Amino acid sequence: MKLKFLLFLLFAALIATTVVNHVRADEDDEDAYDEAAAETAEEAEEEEDNDNMYEPEAGQGSVHPLTDMPEASPDVIAAYVFPKLSISEGLPIGEETKVVVGLINNGEHSINVTRAMGSINSPFQFSYHVQNFTMRGYQPQVEVPPGEERTVEYVFTPRDDMEASDHTVCLTVFYEDDEETFSTQFFNSTVKFYEPSKGMDAESVFSIFLGVVFVGVVGFFASSSFMGKKGSSYSSSSRSGNDEDWVNSNYLESKPTRKSSKGSPRKSKKKSN
Repeated sequence: MKLKFLLFLLFAALIATTVVNHVRADEDDEDAYDEAAAETAEEAEEEEDNDNMYEPEAGQGSVHPLTDMPEASPDVIAAYVFPKLSISEGLPIGEETKVVVGLINNGEHSINVTRAMGSINSPFQFSYHVQNFTMRGYQPQVEVPPGEERTVEYVFTPRDDMEASDHTVCLTVFYEDDEETFSTQFFNSTVKFYEPSKGMDAESVFSIFLGVVFVGVVGFFASSSFMGKKGSSYSSSSRSGNDEDWVNSNYLESKPTRKSSKGSPRKSKKKSN
């Protein structure tokens, strides 16, 4: 019985190993496909970004959009929200983060939201850029009429090789009217970056399964051994008690009984005389 149970567990472990290896192979194929699709998407996004790249006016030279930004319009109010996370808890490294920006136009003329951009800066030296996020151009441009509000989305991804520590994050939206270009830095704060938690993979599941099988085998044999010793001890003690009773009864039966002598010694002596 023990051998059959052990063989069954080993057979189950072998089947589980085969299934897990098959699942891991499928996951590897899917990862390769996802990587290829991601590369294709990145190339398409780069082409789109190149189409929406900041082009300085003639005579200005090559000026980075975040280096010498235009001032904010006094008639525009900006607000933001991170819909999928709490910014007070930090930002995950290597994962996309979406922010929604709302612009209220209190002026007399319409404005057009043209693009948005952001960066990660050192908290000790703001001029040191850890990472510049991709500039997103809005095509068509988002028009905000006088007295109305519009929202736009901006998605950025912190580098997956950056350190999990505090950094300054700056996010800026650019807009213009018929006469002038403006920019509003709607977010500028020190944020904690952290490594995102990862779920269990197939290898972890298989390790847990083997651990459960091992514990089950050890527990089964330990229980069987304990029960066997207990039963053997009980049988031996019972048999010893029965033997002792048997010996005592036989001894009592085989012991000769003394017959009482008739008459007193004195009478016997007189008769002999």
